[in-house]
Amino acid sequence: IKLAALNEDSGETCVEGEVASLPITREVRTSKGEIVKLTAFELKDETGLVRVTAWREHAETARDLTIGQKVVLENVYTKRNYEGKIELSTKTSTTIKQN
Repeated sequence: IKLAALNEDSGETCVEGEVASLPITREVRTSKGEIVKLTAFELKDETGLVRVTAWREHAETARDLTIGQKVVLENVYTKRNYEGKIELSTKTSTTIKQN
């Protein structure tokens, strides 16, 4: 799916694009009190730009991405962030493939 077509109802989806910002990794505390790794970066295609949050083991993969690198994200889900913008987030079944 193209980034411009993403919406809150997209559910599980697959997107392809180019890394548009340097991935930033940090540790966060979940609502269950767990400390986990989170890596955030922006992904772009010819239709738009979207923020991606990669959790746990996916944070490890995402932190090594470089600006301009082509990636395919499979089984990511869409959600609205605190600013009301659509973003993509990983889950257990997500795969991050580097092209």
